[in-house]
Amino acid sequence: EPRADQWIYIREVDGWQEQQWEELPEKVRKKTPMTYSPDRWVPYDDKAAENDASDTDYRTARESYRIAAALPEDPEALLARLREVFPTGSGPDGAPEAKDEHSFRALAVLLESYPIPPDALARIYRAMATVGGVKVTDHLIRDASGREVIAVTRKYDESDSRREILIDPVDYSYAGNRDVVTRTHTIPWDSGAPETVQKRGEVLIDIARTHAAVVDRKGQKP
Repeated sequence: EPRADQWIYIREVDGWQEQQWEELPEKVRKKTPMTYSPDRWVPYDDKAAENDASDTDYRTARESYRIAAALPEDPEALLARLREVFPTGSGPDGAPEAKDEHSFRALAVLLESYPIPPDALARIYRAMATVGGVKVTDHLIRDASGREVIAVTRKYDESDSRREILIDPVDYSYAGNRDVVTRTHTIPWDSGAPETVQKRGEVLIDIARTHAAVVDRKGQKP
């Protein structure tokens, strides 16, 4: 386990942010600096965040490490524990959630944390395979950074899109996440603005984690 005074370094490529930037006229790009940064550092021991109960989906790196390390071997018991840790009716996905959707969301939230003990990661993946509706693509997909990765997918119960958890095919570490449209549909707007058309296969969220490491100070890279 990392020391309390250490930091977690994460580098993630946000495909949507990159695309929005590239679509700006060149003159605008020269005058407007990109506010998005792929690099971030979070303290491993963040007591202020641990005491903040406003977001029940958020856990500090230390909390997540210890939650993962204590997960039971039995897949059903493991999923039940994660549904308890990341309760439904909270977080960015909101309520309501059926059991399998809740389980997959909870797994996705925990997998975003770093580090996770290797033996705990193996238990998490075994439990993920038991969640109803979960599939693994029969081919590698290309993520926002250009890498080929494994996609473990599950369609949202009440949405025409699916969540994809991306996994490195070499060391099976967490490699990012995507949301992908599963059926072409339109989204009306109460403001009277033109309907938004989302086409099957369109990628709505595209996050590729390219580096994760424990470092000794904020700003340090491995």
